[in-house]
Amino acid sequence: MKAIFNIIALFAATLFINNAAHAQLELKAQSKLEGYTEICNENETKGFLVPTDVAYGINGKYKHKYRVTAPVKFNNQTFGDPAPGVAKKGYAKPYKLAVKEGESKSFNVPVVAAYGINGEFFYKVGVFGMVHFNNNYFGDPAPGQQKKGYYKPFKKVAKEGSTYKITGRADVAYGANGKYIIKRNVTGNVQFTNSTFGDPTPGVVKAGYINQL
Repeated sequence: MKAIFNIIALFAATLFINNAAHAQLELKAQSKLEGYTEICNENETKGFLVPTDVAYGINGKYKHKYRVTAPVKFNNQTFGDPAPGVAKKGYAKPYKLAVKEGESKSFNVPVVAAYGINGEFFYKVGVFGMVHFNNNYFGDPAPGQQKKGYYKPFKKVAKEGSTYKITGRADVAYGANGKYIIKRNVTGNVQFTNSTFGDPTPGVVKAGYINQL
């Protein structure tokens, strides 16, 4: 009887360990979608009125589209198939609300700034410091309508002196404390050094940021 109990206890412990390991793997996979929220199953369509980054896939394998403001069908035809033979899901990461029309906001890191309403937006990419969310600064994407400002920060990916490999294309920034040098439409390995970018803040430790395209 004691032997049977020990076998059951061993089985339960093994099951717990396997489940814990599976949970860690799932968490690791989902970490590639930091800030995203699951919104639908494969083949469903979702609409977006504010700029939104979206992803399609499962278990660490995803295809992306950036700053969409129109209905998106989350299927292989729209994105390509990141995980053949597996049921996939749709994920979304909307831009953050900054201010109302006519107001300003200061950014200490580079951002993609968007200005508009109801799916109609104009953009400024890689801006930092004070940004004025008005028609003079952006133009008027929706005449006669009260607009708002939204933003998405560039993602910090490297310390000064480090090299980062960009998959696909990205805008990149190098600097610190509200002073940056921007390079557009970059691909491959990027060395975040003064030699590559110049020095936007002499004597200050800098970092590298990207905005995936």
